[in-house]
Amino acid sequence: MFLNQIDHIAIATNNSSKCIDFFINYLNFKQIHEEKMNDMEIFITVLKNKFIHLEIITPINENSFLNKFIKKHNTAIHHIAFKTDDIFANVNYLKNKGIKFTKNIIEKGIFNKNIIFIHPKSTGGILIELCQK
Repeated sequence: MFLNQIDHIAIATNNSSKCIDFFINYLNFKQIHEEKMNDMEIFITVLKNKFIHLEIITPINENSFLNKFIKKHNTAIHHIAFKTDDIFANVNYLKNKGIKFTKNIIEKGIFNKNIIFIHPKSTGGILIELCQK
């Protein structure tokens, strides 16, 4: 298993402007990217400071999977993403160890990264993303 570092932390919110303003105006982050992910029904704003990437994720509509999470947790950390050098080998390794994923396929995320999410039931309740450029 080769995890290099944390790629990003994703924060789910219905009030992205207040959240984004806080990180920009008080914690010296800069907005570097925005992307609408129609297939996931979310809008992502990427913020960065010298060492940290944050994804502020907001549901596009009521049908978004993210609404259920926000109704339960309000604005909260949604997931932590780890960079990997070989996502395919890591997924096979974890599957052989009995780890479950939210989907059994590696998908394309923002910045054209390969991504997959480890199901919270396998991690003690934390949604973990593996990603590779």
